[in-house]
Amino acid sequence: MHRRDLLKTSALASSISVTGCLRLTQDTGPDSATPTSGTSTATTQSTTTTDGTTMPQRQSVSDLFELEWSTDGQIGSTQIHRNSLYGESGGTVRKFSRETGELQWETTPEHGREDNLIQSVQPTESIVCVLERSDPDADEPIRLFGVDPQDGTELWYFEGEFAQWFTSSNPFAASDRYAAFAQQSTDNSTTNIWTVDIRTGERLSKTTIDEDDEDTDIRFVRTVLIRGEKLLLFGNKVEVRDVTTGSVRSTTELDLSHASIDGDWMYAGGSSVAKLSADGLEPSWRTEVPSRTTAIPAVSDDQNKLVVGTKTGVRCFDTSTGDTEWEYRTAGEVSDYDGGVELVDGVVWAFDDAGHLSVIDLGSGDPIYDEQQKSNSDNPSDMIASGSRLYLSLVASGEQPQTEMPRGTSAMSMSTE
Repeated sequence: MHRRDLLKTSALASSISVTGCLRLTQDTGPDSATPTSGTSTATTQSTTTTDGTTMPQRQSVSDLFELEWSTDGQIGSTQIHRNSLYGESGGTVRKFSRETGELQWETTPEHGREDNLIQSVQPTESIVCVLERSDPDADEPIRLFGVDPQDGTELWYFEGEFAQWFTSSNPFAASDRYAAFAQQSTDNSTTNIWTVDIRTGERLSKTTIDEDDEDTDIRFVRTVLIRGEKLLLFGNKVEVRDVTTGSVRSTTELDLSHASIDGDWMYAGGSSVAKLSADGLEPSWRTEVPSRTTAIPAVSDDQNKLVVGTKTGVRCFDTSTGDTEWEYRTAGEVSDYDGGVELVDGVVWAFDDAGHLSVIDLGSGDPIYDEQQKSNSDNPSDMIASGSRLYLSLVASGEQPQTEMPRGTSAMSMSTE
């Protein structure tokens, strides 16, 4: 079990938060950003660049955002489907209107174990798939639930084999027909990957990976995706399997651990960053990076740009050529655990593990806003973008820095016009 996963789960169970919606004001576009000189490291009051100069920071969030709505109650692992926002709060699943923040329903799965929390929620058209997080010390296998999106009623549940936390922030995926998830044994020697028919909850396939066998097809799976009848696994290699049988269709010798699908293309990061055909996984380009990527890539089709989080900050690439456009150095590692990277209307949002929120102009790489939002002991943050709105989760804390950024999961509508 990873220490970060344990800390994240423990924190989510005990924190208090508020949900809100903000709008980016007109004077915060590229013209108002103060450009960095060289590589920057963010601080609460200012940003100090590598050449020793100090860049003043806006200290009032009201200069940047307009709060549209807020609700009490913590939402983690947020996902968007149509006009609804789904998320978890401890052992409870919640559905909100993403326009108003109104709570539409909340439910605890009927067969959920009392002391277990929700790991992740994946809404689809007909079923909301809910993945349980289990304590290995309890020796109780985790469960996958299917609940009705209309009222949250549990329709079925599927039980895995191991009582183990998940191996990454994204080892769970769902389509309109299938769900897939990965889990490791307590000693981390074995990984099981399950696929399930979400219409019935019936198991379709089980793939067992020996993590100690260097000759195995794939190890260290960190991302699971579903495309049609294909199951895509990302680890020390990239594998395509049949989603119903688990049989291997193809293997690509690329170390890519974080990935997302954008139309006919797949963008992935790891020891390098690559653009792959979503059907055949043929690389259109691959660019080596000096610092391993640590967050799922975000893509702007309008501006032909791709941004990734790394151990040192945020890097931007041209989606046509793979050329590096700019790099923004942050105070800590930008990973999915701490919020990752999102794009909204030409603005990059990034959270690092030092607690800094960086808002960056996508075109230039110049900072719009950079300020510490939480201490290292606080809960991790959570972000997801949809259209021109960003949902950002920040928990309340007695040690939080002095900032006007609202606590909790804030839904932000932005306009840079």
